[in-house]
Amino acid sequence: MSDTSKWPWKTISLGAVTIVFLAIFTAGLAYSVPRQEWTGAQISLLGILAVLAIAAWELRYLHLHVRAAKADKKKEKDPDWGIITAIRLAQFIAFGVVAIVVYSIRKQHWVDGTVAEIIGAGLLTAGASLGAGGFLGFLFGVPKSNQPAPAENGGSKPSDSSSASKSKDEKNNDTKQAYGGNTNLEQISDWLTKTIVGVSLVELYKLPPYLGKLSTFVAAGLDGDPATTKAIALVIMVYFASTGFLTGYLWARLYLTQAFNASTLFKRMDDLEDQVRQDTEARMKVDRWLNHHNEGQQSRSDLIDSIVAASPRGKGDVFLDAEEFRNKGTCPNWPDIQNRSDVTLPIFQALVDADKDKTFHRNRSQYAFALMTQPNPDWGKALGTIEEAIAIRTRARESGWKEYEFARAVCKIHLNPDARHDAALKKEIDDDLKYRTPDNEARCEPLDLDQVVAVWQGQHKKYSTSDPAAHGGGKHPGAGSSTPKHGNSVT
Repeated sequence: MSDTSKWPWKTISLGAVTIVFLAIFTAGLAYSVPRQEWTGAQISLLGILAVLAIAAWELRYLHLHVRAAKADKKKEKDPDWGIITAIRLAQFIAFGVVAIVVYSIRKQHWVDGTVAEIIGAGLLTAGASLGAGGFLGFLFGVPKSNQPAPAENGGSKPSDSSSASKSKDEKNNDTKQAYGGNTNLEQISDWLTKTIVGVSLVELYKLPPYLGKLSTFVAAGLDGDPATTKAIALVIMVYFASTGFLTGYLWARLYLTQAFNASTLFKRMDDLEDQVRQDTEARMKVDRWLNHHNEGQQSRSDLIDSIVAASPRGKGDVFLDAEEFRNKGTCPNWPDIQNRSDVTLPIFQALVDADKDKTFHRNRSQYAFALMTQPNPDWGKALGTIEEAIAIRTRARESGWKEYEFARAVCKIHLNPDARHDAALKKEIDDDLKYRTPDNEARCEPLDLDQVVAVWQGQHKKYSTSDPAAHGGGKHPGAGSSTPKHGNSVT
């Protein structure tokens, strides 16, 4: 049989022996008091205290022995300092209680019949001092939360190269809660501790007279010589107040901090599970929307709400899915490009609406591209959105994505048929068109389905819109025809 399995039997044996000796000394006390044999009464009471002390010590030894055996099995070598500290403090408190009882069982107190009165007064004083010290120690030991301070207006914002990439701050805020924990107790604790320390330093010289008055008041219940009882009362208050302070402070530091951390961790785990569920739901709805598997199952508003509720990482995944889907449309297959833009339009709209801080330029660029290449282009809204994307890209000091300027030029040409007669506007358009290079030709070409840039530059159109080849293969993957199934009229 292992040592851990023997522990219950050893505890039962210890309890039985303790009860036997307590019965013997209690019987001696009951026999001595009525006969006024005060020496026997003193011995009996001290015997009861000794038996309790030995039993507590043995129980502590058995408990630590079992913990050590379990730690060896788990190969844990670090001791539990919380348990060790609690045991040490309990020993200090027990020592003070024993001292009060020893003082109260003097022979004269037995003769006067004030033993119980003195024990009661002493223990009540000790308890009050212990509670006051414990409360003060708790105030000094209240753990501080690590809630981030709110950002100031006009503060810098993290820059990202895409919706899929995230800054370090965003990763740390994936599980950020809408509401933080109530920190009133922390603020009160901080205020009281500073006040107590400040007042104590300034008014320290006034403390001895107040302690003298308080000890005189308490000494009245201890019976005996006034000078002696006053000193004993003062010792009881200081001793138990100090022990209480250590108990409250260490409890708050060792256990309350762990409890708060565990509560916060469990809450974050719950929030993370909810966020993972929302991200999964958003991607499933996006997949159904893109692949036409959702007829009659969800509306445009349901799709947008799911995307907005997703985490930054979830939105990044949704963006990549939608971008990949839209970019599969290639020239000269105009109907396929228009169909794909029309399908992805609400997805990019939701991503832009969710980006309140205007952090991601690629969300806005893809939204603008979809507005430009849908069956019924919205050139005004597309121009405003692409200019926002350019501003965000410039603020982030990122290079690349020069097709943004080309898209802006296309929008301006459509919105201003007489732009050639406006020198300033013509220069702006010509400057933006210079960003079209062989490197980004494949990205710029689908943005000008009407080939207005070729007309602007006096060139022949590369593709003829009446050419049957320009409309071939326009069917959406999984669809029965090239007609868009998710037009702007979907509700």
